[in-house]
Amino acid sequence: MKSKIKAKEWHDLGLTYEEAMHGMQSAVAHERSLYNTHKLHEEGKHLRVGINSALLAQGALTNLLIKKGLFTEEEYFEELRLAANQELSTYQDRYYGITFR
Repeated sequence: MKSKIKAKEWHDLGLTYEEAMHGMQSAVAHERSLYNTHKLHEEGKHLRVGINSALLAQGALTNLLIKKGLFTEEEYFEELRLAANQELSTYQDRYYGITFR
């Protein structure tokens, strides 16, 4: 039985993971400069715990799926690179005319 769920198509900017993440970091800094983010600093510990929890869950799931042979580590890292490119593309679409790289 063929699955009806379609894989997400990423917008590939052709950047390495590191380049895309650097661009995303710049985009987040730009966005934070536009809005009042003092409340964010007050909630830093809770945000960090949430981020760490999400990273642990993603790492555990990825490791399990690789162990089960559903995909390889190389395929995972390529998909991660594409996802980072997509996220940067989303920021660049939001702030038309700014290239965060």
